[in-house]
Amino acid sequence: MSRLLLLNKINKYYSINSVSMQVLHDIDLLVEKGESLALVGESGSGKTTLSRIILGLTQPDSGDISWGDNEIRPKVSAVFQNPKDAMNPRKRIWESIAEPLIINEKKRVNYFREKCLRIASEVGLEKNLIDRFPFELSGGQIQRAVIARALIVMPDLVILDEPTSALDISVQAKIINLLIDLQIEYNLTYIFITHDLQLVHYLAKKIFVLKNGKCVEKGEIKDVFSKPNNLYTRKLLEAGGVINIP
Repeated sequence: MSRLLLLNKINKYYSINSVSMQVLHDIDLLVEKGESLALVGESGSGKTTLSRIILGLTQPDSGDISWGDNEIRPKVSAVFQNPKDAMNPRKRIWESIAEPLIINEKKRVNYFREKCLRIASEVGLEKNLIDRFPFELSGGQIQRAVIARALIVMPDLVILDEPTSALDISVQAKIINLLIDLQIEYNLTYIFITHDLQLVHYLAKKIFVLKNGKCVEKGEIKDVFSKPNNLYTRKLLEAGGVINIP
């Protein structure tokens, strides 16, 4: 695999009530093209801040970010929590799917309808659904639309923040299988932000464990799950019911 993203000594501070608080401490992270990385940790561990830095929505206070072998920033998309909140209730589904293209290419929405139809088909969204509004779709259908919107710019990296947490168990399995199929088809690189360690086991090859803004453990899933080195990691795995999975 070739390097897609490298973070070196990333630090981030926030000012709360005039008091400076460090939320990320010397984060080093390597993401290779085509792999799946799980970013895990309790609420407040720094996962969201780190993902916003990778997306370019937040700037680190120190440290270096490099992309690929030629330093050209690749396309990065995101699938956020609560898919129903991610869609504009006043826009038809295909118009919301087209939003990244409108922003990037500065063209009218109708110009992208056919492309929206193609990507909707790729994620298993029936043609008759894309002319509907979000309230007319099920949770699983909306999540497919959100995934289509993330993929329509043909990204190199997709950050998925709890991509199945708002879905029923039966729908979760379908979305998981969809994400696996799409990764193979498009050679996508995934970063999963999740509390669901069972999901991590199926979707990711590597894991990066954060606690209080510090990386306490990282490595191959099979190695970390079978023999975690850090007590905090062990507690997470025990709570998630996945300790000692071979």
